[in-house]
Amino acid sequence: VPSELAPVKRKSLPLRIVAGVAAFLVAVFLVLFMYPYNSHRSDIETALSRMTGAPVKIGSVGVRILPWPSLALNNVRAGNAGELRIGTVLVPKLLSLSGSGQKRIAKAEASDVFLAADFLAALPRLLEGVRGNQDLVLERLQLKNVNLLAGDTGLNGLQGEISFKAGANQEAVFLATADRGLQLSLMPSATGVEVSIQSQGWKPSENSPYAFSVIMAKGLLQPGKLILNETEFRMAEGTFTGMWLFGWEKGGMS
Repeated sequence: VPSELAPVKRKSLPLRIVAGVAAFLVAVFLVLFMYPYNSHRSDIETALSRMTGAPVKIGSVGVRILPWPSLALNNVRAGNAGELRIGTVLVPKLLSLSGSGQKRIAKAEASDVFLAADFLAALPRLLEGVRGNQDLVLERLQLKNVNLLAGDTGLNGLQGEISFKAGANQEAVFLATADRGLQLSLMPSATGVEVSIQSQGWKPSENSPYAFSVIMAKGLLQPGKLILNETEFRMAEGTFTGMWLFGWEKGGMS
């Protein structure tokens, strides 16, 4: 009878390795999706509020797998009147955020951002709070699809980043249109936020009949107003120089 039994076939070593790796990946995948990330929402809100110096609310906390496992903060609101609204904040290298000790994030990404100019006016306090945090070190926040609002006027479709590196005061905030036709650099100072504006061949909107061949301006951003004291606007065949004051304290732009 033993001679009639089929021999037992053992899996080869490469197949066993492949099967083990596949099982491990499935287990990691299940852990990433089954973990209750949203249970940490209040703790994350408290930590971000302490860092930014403004109340922060998060709609939900989840995970995004591609292109790499990232913590996803959805529907983020900051400020007493929601001066900053972000559709999604992605924090990469999810597994490196676990455990105790200081966490270092080289770059996070914020997309679909609605940013009030008055929130940027508090940039010195924001940078000081983030840079002074010992538990979490964030170096850069990349911004995608930013809508910058001042009163009832805004600039849409901007891209850029905020640098939180200690000592990196040059261009702490950089925003630009997709074609780099308009560029804004902001740097904190003792009297407010220094603003530098440059443009070449920029149109306020696609349907605008006006196009600025050149804009070169420097000034100061404060709550409710922007003072440009070194300006040169070139449009059509005209050149405009001098000091410009834009105010939106009463809601509308003047």
